[in-house]
Amino acid sequence: MRSTLPFVHLNETVKPQGYDLKTLNAYFYMSLCATAFTVHASDAHTVISKLKHHYAFAQNLDKLAISYTSQSETRFQSNDFRTPFTIHSRYDMQLDTTKQQFFFHDQHVFPGNYIFDEKIVHQQGETILYDVNGFTKGKQLRFIEYSLQDLKEDMSIEIDFLAAYAFLHDGTEKTAQFNHANNWVELTQRDDEEEQITYRFTLNPINLSSISYKNSASSTVFSTPQHSHNFTYASAVQHFNNTTLQETVHVTRVAPITHIPPELLEVPQGYGPFIDDQEKNLQWVQIAPKIYLINYVAGNRHVLVQENPEGLTVFGAPSSRDVSEQVIALIQKKLPQKPISQVYITHGHSDHMGGLAAYGERGITLVVDSHSIAAIKAYQKFSQYAANWRFKTLTHGQTLNGVKYYLPENSHAHGQSFAYFIDSQIIYQGDFLEIPFDNTLPTHMADVEKEFIEFLKSEKIVYNRIVAHHRNNNISPEVVDAYYQAHHGKVTKNKSITR
Repeated sequence: MRSTLPFVHLNETVKPQGYDLKTLNAYFYMSLCATAFTVHASDAHTVISKLKHHYAFAQNLDKLAISYTSQSETRFQSNDFRTPFTIHSRYDMQLDTTKQQFFFHDQHVFPGNYIFDEKIVHQQGETILYDVNGFTKGKQLRFIEYSLQDLKEDMSIEIDFLAAYAFLHDGTEKTAQFNHANNWVELTQRDDEEEQITYRFTLNPINLSSISYKNSASSTVFSTPQHSHNFTYASAVQHFNNTTLQETVHVTRVAPITHIPPELLEVPQGYGPFIDDQEKNLQWVQIAPKIYLINYVAGNRHVLVQENPEGLTVFGAPSSRDVSEQVIALIQKKLPQKPISQVYITHGHSDHMGGLAAYGERGITLVVDSHSIAAIKAYQKFSQYAANWRFKTLTHGQTLNGVKYYLPENSHAHGQSFAYFIDSQIIYQGDFLEIPFDNTLPTHMADVEKEFIEFLKSEKIVYNRIVAHHRNNNISPEVVDAYYQAHHGKVTKNKSITR
C-alpha cells in the first residue's frame, strides 16, 4: 500500500545492534556455522508452540495505534542522481477490529519540498482516501480497495510481533534450524509462489530478529527492543535488497487504544465529489494549430505532439516502454504521414523518462539537457544501450521549431526544463507546478513551485495555458496567480514576452 501512496525527519542510518555493515552482509548470506542443525518436525512443533505462547498477546490487540517514521534513498527521484535524495516519510495508523474501522495517515517529502499528504478512513465497509494538501487530488475523494486485512499486513511489515504472530499462525509447514551457541532458531517455509522465507528468532529473550527472502534476496532486520504496555517491540527496522540498505524505520509508538477518535474517521467538510476511477482510453485533442494533447497517458499524465518541418516532436515519455508504445501507436494512427523525429522530456526522473526506450531504439532523437542525458545513460533500465541512442543537447533559452526551452535553477532537479510554444503561448512542464485537475488551490506550496512562478514573472513569459505532465492539462494564468497570492502575496501582471 505504501508504495501506491504517494510513498520522517531522520539524519542517520540505524544499524542493528552488534553488527557493522560488513558483518551484516555475512549475516544473511554466509553458510550456517557448524553448531547449527536441523531438527525433526516434532521439535519444530515444540519451539513453534513456545513462540506462539510468547506472542499470544498480539491476538488481544484488537484496538491498536502505531506510528513510525522512515527514510529511504532514491537515486532517480533526486535533485541530482549522483547524490541520492533521502525521502522522509511519516505514518500514523489506528485500527479497531471490533468495529471494523481504521485510520491511516501517511506523509512523504520529496525534492523541492513537495509534501504528499494523504489520509485514509475506513468504516461501514468503505475505504475513502483524501488529499490533505490538495495538490494531487484537490478536493475530490477516492474510493480505494484497501481493507482492514491490508492495513494489518502493512503494519506487520514494520512491527515485529505482528509479523511473528501472523507467521506462526498461518498454518504453513515449517522447518526449524537451531544454533544453541548463538541462541537463535530459524523457521523456514515456502509461500504460494515458492518463495523461501526464513524467520530468525533469538531465544533468550525471545525476539524476532530478521526475516529473509531467498529468491528475491531481500531481508528485514529488527533491533533496538522497547518495552511498553506490557509487551516488547523492535523500535528500529531496516529493509535490505541484496545486502544494500533500502529503508530505515524508527517505530515511535505502539500502544493499545480504547477507540479511534470519531473526528479521525470523518472526511473534512468541503471535500467531494468522488473521482471517477474508471480506466480511460488515450484521448487525442487538438489544442492549437499543429499541437495535439494526448490525455490519460499512464492514467493521469499528459503528452503533447507538435507538427513541425522536421516531422513530429513528442513531449513526454512517462512510466514505461509499454506506455510509450501505446502513445506511438495512437500518433501513427492520427498522423500516419508524419514520422516522429524527436522526443523531449522535462528531466531525468524515473517516472518522466521511463518510456524513452521505445523512442531511442527507433532511432528517434532525444531532446534533453546535458544533466538529464547523463541520468538517462546511468539509469539501470537503459544503461546497457542508451549510449547508442541519438541525443540533442538542450541549452537554456534555446529555440527549436518554434519552441523555446528554459532550464531555470530550481530545488527539485538539476537540468529540469520546460517548453514554451511561442506562437500559441502554451507551456509544457513537469514537476514545476502541481495544481490539481479540479483547479482548487493546494494548501501547501512547494519551494520549487514558488521558484517556477517567480521565474515566469522575472522572464516576463506570457502564457495562455500550462499543460502539466501530471494531472492538470489546463492551468490558467489566473489560477497560478491566485495560488501564488494565497501563499506569498500579490504578483504583478505583465504583458511583455521573452522570445
